[in-house]
Amino acid sequence: LAATWGQLQLNLTLGERAPFALYYITVLVTAWLAGTLPAIVAWILCIFSGVYWIVPSDRSQVIEQSGYIISMILFCGMSAVVIWVFHRSAADRARVAQAAQENETLMARLKASDRKKDEFLALLAHELRNPLAPIRTGLEILEREPADAARHCQIRRTMSRQLDQLTRMVDDLLDVSRFLQGQMQLYKETVDLRDVVDLALETCQPVLDHSEHLVQFVRPKTPLYVHADRVRLAQVVANLL
Repeated sequence: LAATWGQLQLNLTLGERAPFALYYITVLVTAWLAGTLPAIVAWILCIFSGVYWIVPSDRSQVIEQSGYIISMILFCGMSAVVIWVFHRSAADRARVAQAAQENETLMARLKASDRKKDEFLALLAHELRNPLAPIRTGLEILEREPADAARHCQIRRTMSRQLDQLTRMVDDLLDVSRFLQGQMQLYKETVDLRDVVDLALETCQPVLDHSEHLVQFVRPKTPLYVHADRVRLAQVVANLL
């Protein structure tokens, strides 16, 4: 309505050389600010308003009416082109925004994965040092002490258990992708918690001796069975110690 009133005033001032000039601006601004559907509505309203108020109703003015009809056809064609161009532009902007959002999400996932990897490597580096200390201590004892079958057999068993634990953690390192997905695999079996504490004590004993700490384990007489992962439980107890 505002465009029609303004167009009538413009026609009175400048003549009827551009009878639908403000309607072009109306469709253009609506397509730019509001989108495709409101622009189509504005386009249709401008056509009806132009036919009702701008085009002369006197059929005797055939020449003038033909000029208005040509102007109306040009307006319809140009408005359709404008609406289509803005529609394509909006679709392109939506695709770019969606691609940017997807890239941002992917970057966040990559950063989270990289952070998990760093945490895992730091944790594994700490865990790998624990079994190495008993193995090194056992080797030193084997080199220094005279041959004692019972003593050496016990040391070898200790080193064997620590090597098994070390091998398990190296397997974790080789399967880092599963850890990054939050899928740590547990090898559950029937485990005596007394053996778990013994394994953890063996792992921590060199550190305890170096720090001059005394740890006393009151071993229960009866087994305490659980269904769990022996190595993981030993790691938990060793970390607590």
